[in-house]
Amino acid sequence: IDLEGDLDSEGFKGSEDVRPGFQNVRAKFHIKANASKEKIEKLVKNIERFCPVGDSLENGVNLTTEYVLE
Repeated sequence: IDLEGDLDSEGFKGSEDVRPGFQNVRAKFHIKANASKEKIEKLVKNIERFCPVGDSLENGVNLTTEYVLE
């Protein structure tokens, strides 16, 4: 899987008008298989449906952070 995304670097430089995260993320699956196109498409749909990372990116997730001084 290749991933690429669009990011405005002004966001993590502190600009109030631009969020620091990615605006878009694109995934490209490279599949080598001896299966029909229909079976491969079904596999990809299942991956998209059940992938926890894809779901989190698409629907957002609560983030909790903490720091520990040592």
